[in-house]
Amino acid sequence: PRLQGDAEGYDPEAVAGGNELCDSLVHQAEAHREMMEQGVRAFVSYVRGYKEHHCRFIFRFKELQLARLARTMGLLRLPRMKEIRKASKSLLKGFTESTVNPDTVPFHDKAREKQRVKALAEAEALKLANPEEFKSDTKKEREKAKKEEAVKAAEAAAQ
Repeated sequence: PRLQGDAEGYDPEAVAGGNELCDSLVHQAEAHREMMEQGVRAFVSYVRGYKEHHCRFIFRFKELQLARLARTMGLLRLPRMKEIRKASKSLLKGFTESTVNPDTVPFHDKAREKQRVKALAEAEALKLANPEEFKSDTKKEREKAKKEEAVKAAEAAAQ
């Protein structure tokens, strides 16, 4: 979230400079995949390190402003992490996802971009060849199917 001048005793010039820097990071992440991936890795590392630190009375994870942290690292989307899913909504309030689809962000290096496009094309071809394998089932549906398979296997073994 953008900080407001005079809010919480911040210097308005420092707030404006910080917001400008964060906007610049997000803009760079929208244009360069390397920046986007480095931001995500840094965020994940920071959050996990903060949560697992031994001095929990100093590093209180429940007070870590995840939305502000994500913005300062130039994230386009919040990564899927159990730490974030379990966090209170107030810590995530104010983070706005970028309108840019992260899957479309290219690498600046042409060779890496060519490799990425080739891998995406192969994955898409594999999905088209085996649509059953790539069904977007929910976790409950997958667990239910697993249980049914186990029951069938047990019945077959009993006969």
